[in-house]
Amino acid sequence: MKEPYLKVKLLNDRAFLPSKRDEDSSFDLYAIHEEDFIILYPGDIQLMKTGIAIEIPQDWVFYIAERSSTGSKGIAKRSGVIDSGYRGEIFVPINNTSNKPVVFAKHDDEKLNFFLGEKGLKKENVTIYSMSKAIAQGILLYSPHVEVEEVEELSDGTARGDGALGSTGK
Repeated sequence: MKEPYLKVKLLNDRAFLPSKRDEDSSFDLYAIHEEDFIILYPGDIQLMKTGIAIEIPQDWVFYIAERSSTGSKGIAKRSGVIDSGYRGEIFVPINNTSNKPVVFAKHDDEKLNFFLGEKGLKKENVTIYSMSKAIAQGILLYSPHVEVEEVEELSDGTARGDGALGSTGK
């Protein structure tokens, strides 16, 4: 197995290097935007730019996962596998799964109040998410190359067998 590494290219001056504490498993990823505010209405999906491209070893994958802080606000990520051969910008598709608009904001001041007023929105009726906070997290996972073998039968030496949804009773 190749030793893992993560090489990061910043694609513009607004981008942040992924960061993590020593005891954490995942790297925080940050969205970048030229706009001061972005509204995601309930059900909307937005591709969030990160301004970074990465290089990881072959047989590894950079998996983008949801953060607990975003999930608790009704912000879900929609995909997550970055293959080792990909060298383009990392995008994070974000979905507003809540019943109220989510406003991604660079400012939490009079500019935000003015913006909300222009859109006919009030602070108490929206979720504000600061663009200075991480939008997702990325984790390096080993993904070995395996040969696919077609067979006529699968081994039946498991307790579960072909039991499907809810069959374990757990």
